[in-house]
Amino acid sequence: KNETMLRNLLVISHSGIVLYSKEFLSIVKNSRMVGGLVTGMLQFAVSRTGLPVSYIELSTIGVAIAANAQHKVNCVLFFDKEDGQEFGKLIAKEMLRSFVGLYGSQLESAKMNPMEDFSAYNQRISETIRSSVRPVLDNLHQRRGVMMALLTSGDSISYSTVDVDKLGILANIQALLSSSTDIMTSKNDVPMKLEFHGVRTVIVLQRIERTNLVVVCKKSVKQEIWEKEIDKAAHLLQRVIMTASNLQDSIGY
Repeated sequence: KNETMLRNLLVISHSGIVLYSKEFLSIVKNSRMVGGLVTGMLQFAVSRTGLPVSYIELSTIGVAIAANAQHKVNCVLFFDKEDGQEFGKLIAKEMLRSFVGLYGSQLESAKMNPMEDFSAYNQRISETIRSSVRPVLDNLHQRRGVMMALLTSGDSISYSTVDVDKLGILANIQALLSSSTDIMTSKNDVPMKLEFHGVRTVIVLQRIERTNLVVVCKKSVKQEIWEKEIDKAAHLLQRVIMTASNLQDSIGY
């Protein structure tokens, strides 16, 4: 799949009022009606199972739901099912986190003007999606055998889970990629993944779209353990990066 696309984004109060609605590709014809239906379904699920619904899968569409109990709002994200449940949950959670961070005081106010007060959130969507690489890297850092993880883009480090020498890291990555590219070019190929094995650590450098994922792992931990986690994170990062790029191209954020 060459494109990752969101469909619709809704932020709904626990009473079923649609506070914010953003259409990327129209599948939700009546957001206000959907708000009531989703709220009713969530309440029913909690009353019957004691557990909230976090994901619904349709034939081609996935629906991820994130909740904030303190501010009594839910984020409902419709997206392509092919992009995966973890992707949808990640974006819904990050959208809700940034929305509450921006409008927390208004959400706690009894005098809210739905749809109008929150329309400025349109300008935060692209930034929020780009920032979603951070929880992916933080989660990867917590996996067994992983000592650190960072993502570079161009001549900058997008995010690192630990403090690093930015200039040194970037210079070394560029040198390694340049050398490996020269070697692979002779075989009409391009380098996508490099591994460097030291005495105690292994450094993995993986190309993801126009970015580089760098992960430092413990050599004492079996490679298949941390390699599996890196592959999962790389797949999720690719979806996030492609989505941010698609949004930027389509709406000019």
